Amino acid sequence: MHMDGYDLKQIMVFHSCVRNRNITRAAEELFMSQQAVSKSIKSLEGVLGTVLFYRTNKGITLTDKGREFYLLTKPAVESYENMREDIEIWQQRGKRDITIGVANGLILTITYEKYTFLREFLYKRFPKINFLWVELPDLTIERRIEEKTLDIGLSLRPVEHDDLCFDLVVSDRLYMLIASGDELAKRHEVTFADARNKKLVLVSPDMQFNASTKAMCVRAGFEPEIFLTCSEISTILAYVKKGQAIFYGIESIPEEPGVTKVRLRDDFYWDSGIVYREDMKKDPLLRLVLKNIRSVLLGSE
Repeated sequence: MHMDGYDLKQIMVFHSCVRNRNITRAAEELFMSQQAVSKSIKSLEGVLGTVLFYRTNKGITLTDKGREFYLLTKPAVESYENMREDIEIWQQRGKRDITIGVANGLILTITYEKYTFLREFLYKRFPKINFLWVELPDLTIERRIEEKTLDIGLSLRPVEHDDLCFDLVVSDRLYMLIASGDELAKRHEVTFADARNKKLVLVSPDMQFNASTKAMCVRAGFEPEIFLTCSEISTILAYVKKGQAIFYGIESIPEEPGVTKVRLRDDFYWDSGIVYREDMKKDPLLRLVLKNIRSVLLGSE
């Protein structure tokens, strides 16, 4: 739909940029290149004769004129998006299965409330889709998406298959969990090197976190002594509380008396997000499901 030098697609691109406050994320949401999104915004600004965004290293923010244009076009864009999604859902023929793999521990990262809301939201939004949710180690999720036995993953950033697409949702700093009576528990920050003489508890063998943790210890100049491999947080914290071992985890791991979380100073992050194959972008329904998952997990509307 063309309107005096600009078209509806340019306005949709503009609204995606507003929602995401970032060209890269808007490009991921729209399945476009960053260059194409930037070109679309530049073209729209040229037609309107005004600058719509301030651009900084941290992202983009609306100018006063940009905000006016956003508020002017918002009702029409929302109406169009709702109509388009309703049509695509209406076009579904019969029941369809979509399998979503959820990495062990990811629910802690995105919060149980948001995870529950996501499931309920998808069931209501896509009544003809049979969503199958399976909890798996992150490396298993990578392999199964690559093998096409899993459609979407809510998991960590892929490491074994870098050809998979990844949309970042949360980037968490790591913490050392240690017995409250330990000298390290009194510090504001620690490093991997500080754990040189400590035994370490690791999680499930099929999680990339194990290999990454070991690699960081080796980079700090020592080979870690593994006390135990365990996937039950309650069991892990019991050993930590007794001072038998330490554990590395994210801030959202529940506090427990006798266990202290100390922030790691090392540049090491736990990146969680949405994992999928490039060819999924060719499937209109899967593309729509991905868009709605992003909307819920990233808090955009």
